[in-house]
Amino acid sequence: MELAARVIKRYDRLMMNTDNWRGDWQDINDYIVLRNGNIIGRVEPGTKLTDKVYDSTAKDCNNNLSSVLKSTLTNPAFKWFALKLRGMDEEDLKPVNDWLESCSLAIFLAFSQSNFYKRIQTSWMELPAYGTDALLVEEKAIRRAGFNGFLFTTLDIGSYCVEEGNDGKIDTVFRKLELSAGNAVARWGNNAGAKALKYNNGDKPEEMVTYIHGVFPKDKAVGMETSQPFGSIYIAQDDKTIVQQGGFHEFPLCVTRWSGSEQYGRGCGHDSLPDVRTLNKAKELELKAWAKIIDPPLQVQNNSVIGKVRMVAGGITYTSPNREIKELQSQPRFDIGQIKGEELRASIKKTWYVDQLQFPPLTESQLMTASEAIIRRDQMERVLGATILGRIEDEKLNPLIERAFALMFRAGALPPPPPEVAELARRFNGEIDIEYESPLARSQRMGDIDAINRWLALITPIIQNDPDVADNADWDKIVRHSATVAGVPSSLMNSLDKVAAIRAAKVQAMQKQEANEDAMNAAETAGKMVPAMKTMQEQQSGSGVTA
Repeated sequence: MELAARVIKRYDRLMMNTDNWRGDWQDINDYIVLRNGNIIGRVEPGTKLTDKVYDSTAKDCNNNLSSVLKSTLTNPAFKWFALKLRGMDEEDLKPVNDWLESCSLAIFLAFSQSNFYKRIQTSWMELPAYGTDALLVEEKAIRRAGFNGFLFTTLDIGSYCVEEGNDGKIDTVFRKLELSAGNAVARWGNNAGAKALKYNNGDKPEEMVTYIHGVFPKDKAVGMETSQPFGSIYIAQDDKTIVQQGGFHEFPLCVTRWSGSEQYGRGCGHDSLPDVRTLNKAKELELKAWAKIIDPPLQVQNNSVIGKVRMVAGGITYTSPNREIKELQSQPRFDIGQIKGEELRASIKKTWYVDQLQFPPLTESQLMTASEAIIRRDQMERVLGATILGRIEDEKLNPLIERAFALMFRAGALPPPPPEVAELARRFNGEIDIEYESPLARSQRMGDIDAINRWLALITPIIQNDPDVADNADWDKIVRHSATVAGVPSSLMNSLDKVAAIRAAKVQAMQKQEANEDAMNAAETAGKMVPAMKTMQEQQSGSGVTA
């Protein structure tokens, strides 16, 4: 009970820190995202979330940006990530590189077989809007040997609270989740808490029960029973009892901030919110003005109407003698509202990078060419900047891939590493780490190829005049570096040893060919000399000359 009370107290304190954010989060949801209604107070499932919306510009902008992010950074139509050894700059690690390629392919296929792409779409919608999103990466809770597949969960904004570590990265997350009593008992059995057991045993398994889930570093898990680097605890909120304790080898949540230096990020939704509110109000007033023209207010004299004013088509209204009903002329100015509305829409679109990130639409079944991918990534880097993209890679994509690699490696779902990996680990005192390499990182290095191409174009005319100039270039390194930067699969490249063996075989074959040619020439020469010597001997014999 003491541990549960301490965890709940910490949860309450961190959740209180979100109070200043909830107002903007709620407005962003109401006008832009239109998905999660439980930010301030509770909204029952099925409740309309569009009643406040009179203009959908911001919503469309968010949908456009989220689609660009998904299609460029996590497109299921092509392998959007690679693996490499962190901090390793070896001349040739072909067996290791081949193994890493096989591992990345296995992870990519595992993503495709899970709910990843459904959940990442939600994540891409929430990140630029709310400025913060959280993605939980777990293995499916199936009791069987081996790897059971991934399970991804996106956390609704407002349902969780976070805390940074000393390095500025999120290392603590508390979330509130609601489960039906039946599902809670199915998951935890008799440990599900008194309330869940009461509902489930009382024929009310559909009743919802609230739990608190906390994940934090081991040094912050005072009193917890875990030997792993990160502790995990589930608590039944109403009962204040511990439901489950455990831990994780890696931090299982990818919490990403769009921009800002606070614990919660600020996104395009925050930046555009003043214009969104104003545009929405302007559109509401414009619709009311139209309503006044279509269904104008009326002016009547006191006690002039007998019964009701009937505004329906064909309706008859009775008035006193010499009395009449007149339109009340309000003369609304639509032009002013329309001009202001267009200004606001342009400002909102600029905030959401609509004009700067205009790409032809791609479906999930379409393949993006390498050139298209490079163009999109370069454009995104120029528009969003290294700060935003770097943060996305550092807080979302990198921990996502590293977590996925670790889960599959421990489960034996990846190819066994070659002996070279163990050798490298011994050489570097165990400090060997697998690192995610993003397509954006590769596209940034494509500048190396451009520089090489410009250099080769410059020196080619010089080499034609003076072939010795070509000795300044290490052609093998140029070819191998260009292949690496361009993302050529390692399996398509020969190792340095194999290249050396091929060249040695070529030299040997050439030497053998030259030897054969020398022998043939010698034989040919000898063949030509034999008849000549025979003729000479015959001539000498005919003339009586003796040796």
